[in-house]
Amino acid sequence: MTRTDLGFGVYDATTKAVLGVASVTVAGETQIEIVLSAAPTNGVWVTYGDSNHNGSGNIYDSDPAVSRDQYEWIEGNGAPYSENIPSYIGKPYALPNPMVNYALQSVEG
Repeated sequence: MTRTDLGFGVYDATTKAVLGVASVTVAGETQIEIVLSAAPTNGVWVTYGDSNHNGSGNIYDSDPAVSRDQYEWIEGNGAPYSENIPSYIGKPYALPNPMVNYALQSVEG
């Protein structure tokens, strides 16, 4: 599931209130641009993959590595039907690395 905030949260550092995130954009190889719906009045905490996002987000690296195994789906083995993806079956699958969860507090200056 792609989240509109890509898994980022912004919180008021003093009141702990959730601040509205208007948009999140991958702005470069190591840069994420977060636009808030209103200017914060205090310092903020920026989180990625916090409990409000069930520990997940949508940022992965672009590592071209693929598995040595091939993707398979076998009816009746317990795998959900949503994993029956014909274009993947019989091919090595990508191994992207998810970004690590974190929380950073803003600093003045």
